[in-house]
Amino acid sequence: MIRETRGVFAAWAAFALTVLFFAAPAVGAVRSNPPRTSFLVNTSKSTIAVTLKLGVPASAFMQKWGLPDYGGTLEPGKIEMLWSRTTRASDAWAVVRLAGASSTKITEVRFGGSFRTLQGDRRGTGLALFLKHWPHHGAITPVSRAGVQVE
Repeated sequence: MIRETRGVFAAWAAFALTVLFFAAPAVGAVRSNPPRTSFLVNTSKSTIAVTLKLGVPASAFMQKWGLPDYGGTLEPGKIEMLWSRTTRASDAWAVVRLAGASSTKITEVRFGGSFRTLQGDRRGTGLALFLKHWPHHGAITPVSRAGVQVE
């Protein structure tokens, strides 16, 4: 009888550990935090953190930042992956846009974590100083969602 009780206990323990193992990523996926290190944004090479750039597969971003908290359509006709501090899309610290529903190629990156540029810009750099550092890089295009400017 003791042997059977131990066997049942072992089976239940294995089941519980399996549930916890597979449930942990789902619990963690509700909320993620930006990387603790400051990423170098190099516009001449079009890279973030040396290896991340436009045109690479989405798996490169997932290797660096972990699984996204959301993947799907945020704007009509556009497929995006989002990493967010909370369950709200407006709290995203990173969003990458894919070329299409059947593609893994990244076409756009918006990163709101800690960063630095070769020109000395960091998060919080004033717009006037930022524009002085980037005189020939085109106009800043605001991003609107549902008629509200979000970036």
